[in-house]
Amino acid sequence: MTMIESMLLTLLVTVPGFSVPESVCCDPATGYAYVSNIVGEGWVTDGVGFISRLRPDGSVDQLKWRTRTADRPLSAPKGMCILDGWLYVADNEVVQCFALNGRESRTVTLRGAVKLNDIATDGKLIYASDTGTGGVLSFDPANPLRTTRMRGVPVINGITWHERHLYCVSWETHEVYEMDPTGRTAPRPFGLAEHFDTLDGIEVLPTGDLLVSAFMVDKVFRISADRQHVTLVAEVKSPADIGVDLKRGRLYVPQFYGDAVSVYQMH
Repeated sequence: MTMIESMLLTLLVTVPGFSVPESVCCDPATGYAYVSNIVGEGWVTDGVGFISRLRPDGSVDQLKWRTRTADRPLSAPKGMCILDGWLYVADNEVVQCFALNGRESRTVTLRGAVKLNDIATDGKLIYASDTGTGGVLSFDPANPLRTTRMRGVPVINGITWHERHLYCVSWETHEVYEMDPTGRTAPRPFGLAEHFDTLDGIEVLPTGDLLVSAFMVDKVFRISADRQHVTLVAEVKSPADIGVDLKRGRLYVPQFYGDAVSVYQMH
């Protein structure tokens, strides 16, 4: 256990057996956690990726909950989000969509997408970061052909939505940014780049504090809500796109090169 100011983290379990796990997305309604597995090369459309599902206690429910089908390829799945009973998954140039209950699925093709990396939602729209262009694409699931592009940051990686605010991190600048969802103004840096390296995932806690993962230095950090303090939360091998279950107070850290997912209880 590690005391980080007012936060106490307890490692509950580290689950092995994945294949290049990149992202974890939690469903607060059920407690299930979904894990994207790239398996092959990070940006190759090879059809070998799959999605795993964990039970609320961290045990594996289905290692291959979703895999490619004849009409729905799944190559290098990365960031995910849940909206209205669907799991949205960034997969290179497209977003793959899977019903949480049942076998229904569909593909959303975003015009101009190159390397879609992470997915977030404001409860109505879906936002997808594009590492290939540095921008963010948004679309309405009810009308995905209408795609809006907003300015982003160099080598954008993780994104997340919290109380009318869209945040992102950059792998290249090692910085955290607040974005303008309308796209009218440029992303505003937090001014904390000196603390980080190769940022990958980002999540926001109910307090307004943020959690970010620094991939190449094997660390997860907490940023205070006032953006004045940075503290070390955990040291985990190659932490990629972290996920949180706010209802149960869980932090999920996928270990990209460790083929495992570590689950922590946040107190």
